[in-house]
Amino acid sequence: MRNAVIILASLSVILMSVGCGGDDSGPGSTTVTVPGEATADYSTLSADEHNKVCKGYVTAAYNTALNNKNGACVMAGVLASTFGGFGDVGGGGDEVVNLCEQIASLCKSNPNPLDTVKSCDGYADAAATCTATVETVQTCMDEELAAQDAMFKAFATVECSDITSPNPPDLSGMAPEATELCQTLKQDCPGVIANSAG
Repeated sequence: MRNAVIILASLSVILMSVGCGGDDSGPGSTTVTVPGEATADYSTLSADEHNKVCKGYVTAAYNTALNNKNGACVMAGVLASTFGGFGDVGGGGDEVVNLCEQIASLCKSNPNPLDTVKSCDGYADAAATCTATVETVQTCMDEELAAQDAMFKAFATVECSDITSPNPPDLSGMAPEATELCQTLKQDCPGVIANSAG
C-alpha cells in the first residue's frame, strides 16, 4: 500500500507539470495550434475553441512526457524519493536509491503510466477573460512544451544512484523557469497555461 501511494504521488508530480488534464491519446503530436488572428484577444475565441486549445495543449504535453518516458519516470522516482520526505539529494543512502529505482522501474514498465487525472472543466471560463493576444498564448504554449521536453531529456541523463553521490546533479537547473512572456501571461490570465488551470 505504501508503494502504491508513493507511486501515485510521484506520478502526480509529472501530471502537474503536464498541465490542465484531458485526452489520453498516446504518442503523437507534441504541438498545439491556437486558432484565430494573431493580434486578436484570446478572449474572443468561443468556448468550444478554448476547450479544444486546452485539450490540444494537454495532449501535446502528455505526448511530450510519453515520448520522453525514461526521463519522466526517472523524474518521478527522484522527486518522490528525495522531496517526498524520504531523503535529501546528496544524502539518504541506499533506501532512497532503492525507492527511486523501484518507482522509476514501475513507471517504465507500465505501458501507460502518465494518464491524466484532471480535465479542462472551467478552462473556457478562465480563457474568456484573457486579454492577451492569440499570438502570446501560442508562443507561451510553444515555450512551455519545449521547456518540458528539455526537462525530461535532462532527467534521462540521471541515475537514481546519482542522487546520493557526494556531488549530486543540480535538479533545480533541470526545470527551466518560465520565460518572461509566460510569467506575465500566467499572472494576467490565470488558468490559461499549464497547471494554473484547475
